[in-house]
Amino acid sequence: MRIGLVVDAGCDLPDEMIADENVVVLPIAVRIGDHMTLDTRNSDVTRQFMESDIAKDAAEAETIPYTVDQIRELFLSKLVHEYDYVFCQTIASSRSPIYERAVQASFGILNDYHEIRRAAGNNTPFALRVQDTGNLFAGQALPAWDTLRQRKAGESPMRIRTRLERVVNSTRGLVVTPDLYYMRNRGRKKRGSQREPGQRHARHRTGCKTAGPRTSRQNHAGCQGPRVRARRAEVIRHHRAQCPQ
Repeated sequence: MRIGLVVDAGCDLPDEMIADENVVVLPIAVRIGDHMTLDTRNSDVTRQFMESDIAKDAAEAETIPYTVDQIRELFLSKLVHEYDYVFCQTIASSRSPIYERAVQASFGILNDYHEIRRAAGNNTPFALRVQDTGNLFAGQALPAWDTLRQRKAGESPMRIRTRLERVVNSTRGLVVTPDLYYMRNRGRKKRGSQREPGQRHARHRTGCKTAGPRTSRQNHAGCQGPRVRARRAEVIRHHRAQCPQ
């Protein structure tokens, strides 16, 4: 069975892995003022953007993910021909509408693929699994990497799906930012946005999930080594100095 993987541009997989494993990326448009760029997980393009003068206004950036129709068109024009089962893994649904849009698109995809595959001489069924990773960036990449590992090992879609549930439920990315002032301004911008309502309730937290019955306080302490805790304290002191209440 041909198994495919779709991620969005927030998934922090290396360029080489995306190319070598034929990972399909859902682009995310980024608008800053009058400038618009398309994030497709190309490191060179991202580096040029971050080094440009435009990036200084990044706190005002607006992200525009694929619409339901665009996701549906991508699958029906390409993926239903190339694969028999596709895992579509998205950035946390609490931070982006991509998951909800992919789920909505999946109804049309699964309803309309039959004639398209039949016209290409393929009468076998097509299946699609949309999964909310509950993570961002590097944390989002772990389920993707495990999907590719299992596919390479020849595992069945059902076995991959079962393990991915455990992987997603046991993974959470941690963020230690060197600039809390930027994060605060970015959070205010997002909370004031009507385009992405989930962002209005964003809170800056760090933590991790474990398989055992540990408390959230134990998880928090267990995931932070001395250097991380020291760095976090330093960042908080800097934030308080820059942003007095």
